[in-house]
Amino acid sequence: MLDTSFAIHPKLLNSTYTDIGKLLKAEKKETDFLFQSEFGFVRVSFYTEDTVRVTMNPAGYPSFDSSFALIKEPQNINVKMTDEEDKMMIAASRISVAIRQKRSYSNTQS
Repeated sequence: MLDTSFAIHPKLLNSTYTDIGKLLKAEKKETDFLFQSEFGFVRVSFYTEDTVRVTMNPAGYPSFDSSFALIKEPQNINVKMTDEEDKMMIAASRISVAIRQKRSYSNTQS
């Protein structure tokens, strides 16, 4: 599979890449995976086995209260979070998300 993510290949979008620093905390809460870094917060939510939403906010965990594009709620599907040496992998049966970081964090699941 060709990796076309702008986080890894920022020139693909002709835009600047925002470095949010070291990953400090990773946790799962209900249908969301939450990541706190030095300079931002990331929320990863799975809607189906092949649909995922990734949002970032520098001030706090992103809320989902203002999207006109999404009409579905995140689902509690079988998703596995794997802590690897240079990244955190979150995978459903048909799609996966890699959070690549130099880390200094705690990993909790609730």
